[in-house]
Amino acid sequence: METLSPLHTEIHALAGELIRLKQTGQAEAALARVDELHGLRDRVLLQLAARLASG
Repeated sequence: METLSPLHTEIHALAGELIRLKQTGQAEAALARVDELHGLRDRVLLQLAARLASG
């Protein structure tokens, strides 16, 4: 089972990168990577659901 801590760290790193892109006038580049953020979110939610199901 994948652990949540690395995913959590990865989400924050990517979010920081997207914010940096937006702040430096690269909003389109940031928007182009939002799906990556959604993918990480989905992985976290799957992990949480698995943990809840396993007791």
